[in-house]
Amino acid sequence: MGNLAPSPVDTADVQKTYDRLTAFETDINWAVFKFDNGKIKTSATGKDFKTFVAQFSDEEVAIAYYRLEFGVYVLMVWVGLKSSTGDKIALTTATPFVVTILNTFSFQFMTSKIADVDLDHITELVAKAKGLVKLH
Repeated sequence: MGNLAPSPVDTADVQKTYDRLTAFETDINWAVFKFDNGKIKTSATGKDFKTFVAQFSDEEVAIAYYRLEFGVYVLMVWVGLKSSTGDKIALTTATPFVVTILNTFSFQFMTSKIADVDLDHITELVAKAKGLVKLH
């Protein structure tokens, strides 16, 4: 195995948060993962959507995992418009590692617009992806 590059993700931390979020009885609806000393780790968790939206800024990149009603999960990759090129490249490298852990989601999307981080918008995207809504 010697030549494998180290993972850009704190897999134990992300797995622990994933297990908590997907537990039958849980006290959280979302988790946001950001770089901390070069590794993706849990940055914040919570229930309130306003607090979730507040996790994203133009200067950062992040991966978010949100639970909608009925156990539907959404994975969002956030790329802040003013985030560094290095962070964007690191995020591209880290995302596949995170996806292998956060592997139960109905929809994945990437955005840099805070307007896209809207519960109705996300619910509509998921519905369209499932073929539940006619596209205009």
